[in-house]
Order: sequence, then C-alpha cells, then structure tokens
Amino acid sequence: MQGAFIASGHSFDAFAAVGKALGTATADVFIVDPYAEAKLLTDYAVLAPDTVSVRVLAEAAYSKSLKPAAEHWAQQMKQPLEVRLGAPRTLHDRAILIDGKTAFALGQSFKDLVARSHTTLVRMPPDAGKLKIDAYELMWSSATPL
Repeated sequence: MQGAFIASGHSFDAFAAVGKALGTATADVFIVDPYAEAKLLTDYAVLAPDTVSVRVLAEAAYSKSLKPAAEHWAQQMKQPLEVRLGAPRTLHDRAILIDGKTAFALGQSFKDLVARSHTTLVRMPPDAGKLKIDAYELMWSSATPL
C-alpha cells in the first residue's frame, strides 16, 4: 500500500485506507496523534491484526476520552495496548508506524478524519520514514504512561 487520497465526508474510505495500512503489521502498530481520543481505538486501532501490539502516543492535554477507552480495551481485548502521553506542545504529526520499518503520514487527526476536509494517507519513502520512526521511538521512551 502506497497511500490514499480520502475525500471529505468519505468516512468509509478513511476506515478502509487506515485498515489497509494497519493490516500490513506483523508485530507492532505505533500510532502518533496529539489529539487522540476514544475514536482512535474504537474505530481504527481495532483494525490492526489481533497478533500485533498497539501503541498510541498522544498529548496529555487532548486525551480526555482516551483513558476510559484504553481501560475498556484492556478489560475486553486480548491484544496488547499501551498508551503514553507526550509533553504538551511536543507532537504535531499524525502517523502510523508499522513494525519499526514503515511510516505512513496522515493529514488529519483520527478524531475528525475527513469530517470537514479532504486528507491523505501517504507511505513515506524508506529513508524519511526511518527518521520519523526513530524520532517518535525516542519520544515514546520519555513519554508518560497513561
């Protein structure tokens, strides 16, 4: 999968495109979204293969509904989930990082994906993707567990 253009209002196309990207994972899905909330887990993270772990990096100021959703996930799902919060104003990108090898850039936050405007999901070239993965892994290591 190289990516997709997703027209405004086409929420099923967004669902399908994200699902295709997540479906390529074999070990780890790492989602970065400063504005992450419950919808990220209920509508998108559940599309990751059951055999992979899911990690979410969000900003503390924007995660009000994320905590209860993560708690419900832990009660019901067998799939490992870990959520961490980065320091305020340190995250901007929305990204899907697959198995520490493949990076997808997403043009909007999952909470409002294609609700008001068009967006893209783009697979980054390997060299740039590796830089993005390394940068967010470093941020993950210093982020606060939810």
